[in-house]
Formats: sequence, structure tokens, C-alpha cells
Amino acid sequence: MIYTRIILKPRGGEVKCHYPENMSAASLPLRGLRVLDFTRALAGPYCTLLLADQGAEVIKIEPPKGDESRAWAPPHVRSGGAAVSSYFLGVNRNKRSLALDLGRPEGRDIARQLAARADVLVENFSPGVMERLELDEARLRPLNPGLIYCSITAFGQTGDWSRWKGYDLIVQAVSGLMEMTGFPDGPPTKVGIAIADLAGGLHAAVGILAALQGRRGLKDPQAAADRGSRLDVALLDSIFGMMGTLAPAVLASGFEPPRLGNVHAQITPYQEFATAEGRIVIAASNQELWRRLCQALECAEWGESYAGNEARCRDRDRVTARLGEILRQRPAAEWLEKLRAAGVPAAAVTPLPEVLRQPHVRQREMIQTLDHPELGAFQTVASPLARGETPNQPPPRLGEHGREILTELGLSPEVIDELQAAGILL
Repeated sequence: MIYTRIILKPRGGEVKCHYPENMSAASLPLRGLRVLDFTRALAGPYCTLLLADQGAEVIKIEPPKGDESRAWAPPHVRSGGAAVSSYFLGVNRNKRSLALDLGRPEGRDIARQLAARADVLVENFSPGVMERLELDEARLRPLNPGLIYCSITAFGQTGDWSRWKGYDLIVQAVSGLMEMTGFPDGPPTKVGIAIADLAGGLHAAVGILAALQGRRGLKDPQAAADRGSRLDVALLDSIFGMMGTLAPAVLASGFEPPRLGNVHAQITPYQEFATAEGRIVIAASNQELWRRLCQALECAEWGESYAGNEARCRDRDRVTARLGEILRQRPAAEWLEKLRAAGVPAAAVTPLPEVLRQPHVRQREMIQTLDHPELGAFQTVASPLARGETPNQPPPRLGEHGREILTELGLSPEVIDELQAAGILL
């Protein structure tokens, strides 16, 4: 049987990381870091994307049917007869794919062999799944004492809600975020992007980097090699962590954040306004900006009428109504020229397609062109950190790197053929 021919050994000695030829940015800070990625959908893949863009080698373990987000379309990115989910393309570049059946003991053995050689493991299954797969931290720790084991879930590994099924929408609803988002006379509204997933993935990446730094800070090399970590990252906790400007008032006095649409609950004026042509936002967050705004709108007397933000918030309806009357007299372009000349933060409300065509976005190198084996050249958003130095490997096809990864593990071509024939490896 194949099962008896896969021999597991604890991690020891130097492990060589393998990169595709086009991942040539040797100066990236995470080059040499090996990440074993059991994630799918968005929160986990976004976490590992952040690591991959900084040079980490990410091995993406997928079921034989693939990451579920491969089927999340429309929209597709199309070229000729090929069509690929834009959702999957957006968060899986610079990774290698190994399609493995973890329901089979041989598949789990391969996963353990990879975990024994990894620096970081990231998973976003529901609590209990990794235990059932015998890939939980307790079982992997003897094989790899220094492993950083990161779990990302909707509600965490502990607590009354830990067994709830959860996606971004569920967390936005139960966190209070939806209830405070939207217009006063409308229903609660989710944020336009999957903010809970992205917050969870970002916090997970920061936690992993902190754990790595803690390990590197140890003077004893053996102690550093044995310094593993267990990270329990919840999307709900991550959203709470981003509510620091509101939480003190809620906890101290029971303050209930109102649903104010495009108006800031704590600053006036800090909102959207209609003009004679187009809509703009203005952020006058302090007294000096308020005076400059009033001068630009040719109502300088108002600059001294309100001594501070608190007074403006108390009289918000009158203040914003007066500003709205003035702004509706001229088009957005004219107002933006005057406001920017006065040093007042302001911008047009702009559709995403138009923003992506702006020269500034190109000047900031935020559009990256990748060469996909099915689509050819396609464009996507680049890393906001690495930019020109970012590795430029396209998102992998399902199981694309299976043979090379298992060859790196030391499996013979004959064993790999048997695994494929048995359906354990795609």
C-alpha cells in the first residue's frame, strides 16, 4: 500500500525552500519562510497572500475539488475560451497548489510531512475539523516544535459562539457593524467589501509576523527552533479590534452608534454632499480646517460661529443644511479645485472602474500584470507594500505544483503516480 511507503520524520536541520523561477525578489523580507496554507475563501487566503507578497513560499493545500472560491463567479476574468473566477485570482497569486484528499490516511500523511518542514501553518476550517483530520497543533507539535500554528475562524476556538458557522456577512451582522452602517431611514447595510474577512486575514498576518519576531529574538538557536506559537484569530474579534474609537463610549455609557449614512458620528462636517453636478466628500476634522472650509465656501463668518467640533455636532442639521445649500450652487470639479487650494481634504465620489484608470494609481504601481497559463496576461491589484519588488507568480491552477512539491519531499515518481491513480493526489 502507498500508506506504508511514506515515512514521517521530525523536522531537523536546514530546510530548503523552493520558488518558481519568476519569484526572483531575493531582497524581500520573508524569503526563506515556508508557509503551509490550508485555507480557502477569503480570510485565510488574504493572510497568506500578504506573506507571499513579501517573499514567503506558500504551499496551498486544496481538496480535489479545489478552493471553493474558484467557483465564486461572476464576475470572471475571460480570455478566449478560458474563464477564471476573479475572486480566486485576487487573493492567490505567488502561491503553489497541491490538491490533496485529506480524507484519506495517505493524504494526511503527506500533509504531516509538509507540516514537519514548515515554519507557519495557517488554516481556517471550523473548530474541530483539523482535529478530525489529525492535523491539529497537538499532533503536529512533536514533529515540529517551532511551528507557528494559526487558526482563523468566524468566532474563535473558545466561547459560546465558537461552533457557529460563519462567513463575513454573518460576522458583519452579529458584530454590530451592519446595524451602524446605512442611512437612518434605510435598513442595516453591510460594508461594500468583505471587511470582516479582510480584518481577520490582516490580524492573522500581523500575529504571525509577531510570533516570528519573538522566535528570532531568542539568543539560543535551539530555543528559537523550539519556540512554536498557537494563534487563535477570530473575525469577530478583529472587527471589535477596529472599533476602538467607539467602544469606550459604548462600554462606559451604553452609547448606541447611530446609523448616519455617509455622515461621521463624531465629527462635523465629515460626510458626502451633493453639488450642482456630482457628489463630493469633505472632511473638516478640526477647527482650522473648519475655518478654511468656510472661507472657501464664502461664508467666512461661520468659521467663528462654532467654537469647536462638539458645537457643530450638536447643531449638525443646521450646519450641514447650510453647507449643502452652498455646495449645490456649483459643480463638483469647481468646488474641489477651491477646496484643495484652501487645504481642505475633499474628493469626488468615484466609481471603482474610473479610479483604476487614474494616472495616480499607475504612478503608485498598484496595478500588476501577471501571465496566467490559461488567460494570458491579466491585470490585478498589486501589494501595497512591496510593489515593484513583489514576486509575480500568477494564482495557481488546481494541483498545478503537486508533483514538484512531493518530489521535494523525497517521494519517488512511482509513488507519486500511485497517489494520483488512487485519487489521493490530483
